[in-house]
Amino acid sequence: MSDRLDRSHVEGADPERFRLRSFVQSCIRFRKMVIGLFLASTFAALAFAIFSEKIYEGRVLMVPVKQDTTGSRLAAMAGQFSGLVAQLGLGGGVADNTQEAMATLKSRQFLESFIKDYDLLPILFYDLWDPQKKRWTVDEDEVPTMADACKMLDDDIVAVSQDTQTGLVELTIDWRDRERVQEWANAFVSRVNRIMRERDISEAERGIKYLNEQLAQTDVVELRLAISGLIESNIQTIMFAKVRDDYAFRVIDPAVTPDEDRFIKPKRLLVLAIGIVFGVFLCVFAVLLRVSWSADDVHRTDGPQPA
Repeated sequence: MSDRLDRSHVEGADPERFRLRSFVQSCIRFRKMVIGLFLASTFAALAFAIFSEKIYEGRVLMVPVKQDTTGSRLAAMAGQFSGLVAQLGLGGGVADNTQEAMATLKSRQFLESFIKDYDLLPILFYDLWDPQKKRWTVDEDEVPTMADACKMLDDDIVAVSQDTQTGLVELTIDWRDRERVQEWANAFVSRVNRIMRERDISEAERGIKYLNEQLAQTDVVELRLAISGLIESNIQTIMFAKVRDDYAFRVIDPAVTPDEDRFIKPKRLLVLAIGIVFGVFLCVFAVLLRVSWSADDVHRTDGPQPA
């Protein structure tokens, strides 16, 4: 009877306002449940934000180094002897090796050598390694491989990007140890500079050896002049490589050890906000579910009684 009176009382009122008022009344009615769920969600998010593992970032900002790989004499003769120049891969004036250097930083060969030199397998998979007994805690067929380590570095730890407007290249290392992120980030740049430098020196030395052989086999004055120009260009490349440590990249801002409270993950405010929003939705869902259950109970009570 009271339910029919309530419905007749609100007949003609705004349905939206009635539903909202009814929902608010339900929230008040189940306020203990609402408060409990909201606090549980918020405290769970807060606990996750405080106690979850911190991830730090090591960041190196650098500018690509463009290299003059040909001398003026070679440039003057390149048109006449373009076939010889192209065969040796020495034409083009100024070479921009930025993309090659960036690709080298993420290449499998580079990552494998870095992992081996720094013995990173136990460090990367620390949760599977027993530092006291110096052995893996998993079965032999589950021991992480070099491929697993390279994938982890490439996907989750190392990032290389270039600003298309300024040309600046940024390398970042994300890891749980704030001292290692600084060490690894700077070591990555130093290593790629060394690899690119040694590669160009090796190629130039092979080129000089080949050109000297060609020079000894020809008496044509013009060709001897062209070969001499190519030899001079290779000598300049070797000299440039040996006197510069910043060969592929010049470091503008090296990585430093982050402060203990300057971690990038977890983002505590974001985690807390997500927990609060989730708690609100959880409370709304729980109230609607309780109201639905209560309505079902009323319908069963008001239904036809057995004779």
